[in-house]
Amino acid sequence: MQIRSNGNESDNEIYRLDSSTVIHTAENLRKDIVAKFPGSTLARLSQELETLARQADEKITSFTRPVYKIRVLSFLAILAAIFFPIWALSHVNTSWKFETVTDLFEALDAGFNLTVLLAGALWFLYSFEADSKRQKALKSIRELRQFIHTIDITQMYYTPDLYKPDSHLSRSTAKLDYSYPLLCANMLGIIGNLSALYTQADTSDSLWRAASEVEALVNSLSTKLASKAEVIRSMTFPDESRREN
Repeated sequence: MQIRSNGNESDNEIYRLDSSTVIHTAENLRKDIVAKFPGSTLARLSQELETLARQADEKITSFTRPVYKIRVLSFLAILAAIFFPIWALSHVNTSWKFETVTDLFEALDAGFNLTVLLAGALWFLYSFEADSKRQKALKSIRELRQFIHTIDITQMYYTPDLYKPDSHLSRSTAKLDYSYPLLCANMLGIIGNLSALYTQADTSDSLWRAASEVEALVNSLSTKLASKAEVIRSMTFPDESRREN
């Protein structure tokens, strides 16, 4: 996977994954799958994967843009939260005299609790925009994870004989193409890169954990698919396997 530098070139140059490269790779993979397995379920999934790659690029771009509507509403709410208590206190006729130390501590306790609640409300309003974008990114990563399982189920349906207790060479197995699981693995690799793209817009721990879980699942299934491709190849071309051994 190619990467593109972000910023000026220097000794400490930082490289970032390029979304356009991921889209181009998904497009080329879709063309290869459609040409090799036209009309198949895998071909349809490859088209959906290309669509997901393009949508991911649009979503990530939107995450970097400010949502002015939310910012204006949050700013007005923060002003209201700050100035309303001041306005209310200025219109309340009360005496700030305390007859006992207990009354003083009760007033301080009430004021401290009110300050904590106000600070929490202000922080919620300040971080609302970032939280909303993070939730959308997490939802997109969950969709990618579900798509991984869809690809896994598809390759299982393509190779049912390999899951039988007696997996000998049969007519249906002889018709299998060992490139099918390899193409599935390539699709999984693109999904892993898409999940990594979402971490560029937000560096929160929850987003990094979600993307890391997707990449771990991709690595695990890709290893399984590579082994399955070798099994299909050895069963389909036993003579070549014996010569290699």
